[in-house]
Amino acid sequence: GDRVLQALAEVLTDRTRRMDLSGRFGGDEFISVLVDCDLKNAEAFAELVRARLAKIDFGWGQVTASAGVCTLDAEMDSPSALIAAVDTALYVAKRKRRDRVYRVEPTDSVGGPRAPDRRGAPKAPTPASTDH
Repeated sequence: GDRVLQALAEVLTDRTRRMDLSGRFGGDEFISVLVDCDLKNAEAFAELVRARLAKIDFGWGQVTASAGVCTLDAEMDSPSALIAAVDTALYVAKRKRRDRVYRVEPTDSVGGPRAPDRRGAPKAPTPASTDH
């Protein structure tokens, strides 16, 4: 487990621009905040990170990674709303088929029940109307 986390951190360090921020968000989750980056390029960044991680042979095999991608919407009233939206996109990626990147347009509504947050409580609806 630790080797996989280190490998992901190395890939993120290699791919993250100096103006951006990537880091461990908790457990096995990482987050990247990409400045001046549209949704298409953010999705390409996440896909590149996912693909590079998939190519690493850990001696016992390879790992898969899922990612959620979204952009800051003018109606999001806090950083927490943005994190909730990307968290929701990630859960959709995991539900649909692991080892994929799922992007959510600001106007998308993916429907279905909201995924629980880390504390197990239901998430409050976000202005992005997304389903992490």
